[in-house]
Amino acid sequence: MDYLKEFFEEQGTEKTFEAFEKWAKEKKLNIADLSKGDYVAKAKAERLAADKETAIKAEYEAKLKAVQEEMDKIKADAEAKSANLSETEKEKLEREKKLKDLEDKMEKASKKHEDAIKKLSEENEAAKQASLLAERKSLYIQAGGKQKNLDRDISFLSTLVTDEVNFETALETYKSDNPDVFSELKGSTIPDLKGGDKPTDTESLTDSERKRIGLEPKYNK
Repeated sequence: MDYLKEFFEEQGTEKTFEAFEKWAKEKKLNIADLSKGDYVAKAKAERLAADKETAIKAEYEAKLKAVQEEMDKIKADAEAKSANLSETEKEKLEREKKLKDLEDKMEKASKKHEDAIKKLSEENEAAKQASLLAERKSLYIQAGGKQKNLDRDISFLSTLVTDEVNFETALETYKSDNPDVFSELKGSTIPDLKGGDKPTDTESLTDSERKRIGLEPKYNK
């Protein structure tokens, strides 16, 4: 909880929830209540997805097994009656109808299973892309990228990523070629609960932050 020290040690600040809320927004703190499940680790998210796929597959196989057993029983009864020449035409028609209904039921179960797997795959891919985007934004911010250029530069840098060039390499080259796009301030960072530090502009720094990086105080002169 060291990141809260700055707020409570800051001079001339009324310690109210409203003051803290304003301070947190200014610092762009990303705060989540982990006890309520607001954040799910990558490994846990992948495990949950795998468990869900296993459950879908198990449900599908159980339905197919039940339908197949019912079909096998009907066929066995029909074979027994056929051997004894005791199956009537009406019973034969009823048997064929039951088998057709079961085949339709099996086909619907297969279609439902395919749709469920497809939907899960799409959800996993969307989550993967969201995680990748968040990671790239974090790398960009940590490199000193300016917030106002974030979406534009992330979109551009993503087009440079290939099998041979990863995002970090593309970012490093872009930063080298466009130093004006990145903050020149060194060491002025704000702690982030999800890891890493977020560079800020000098104008948004508090006096304690300015002092930490060797700048004159701005507010309490």
